[in-house]
Amino acid sequence: MSAREPWTRALLEAGLVAALVASPLLAAPWSALAVAGLSLAWLWRLGPRERRIAGPLLALAAASLMTSWTLGWSGRTSHAEW
Repeated sequence: MSAREPWTRALLEAGLVAALVASPLLAAPWSALAVAGLSLAWLWRLGPRERRIAGPLLALAAASLMTSWTLGWSGRTSHAEW
């Protein structure tokens, strides 16, 4: 393990966090793709123990966002019928 590895890992994680914070500034579909891609890149950088903890939590967050989007979409379509 070289002395530079903690610095490069810290810089990479800071860049990932900065990109995740800035991703909502993109248009709607690109923002979601950026968050998904950056989250997967972050998971790839973690160790196996952290992946077992963070992976299901991120999957739960993605499922809840997709459910919310689906329910919101169906609510908008039924609202137009009234």
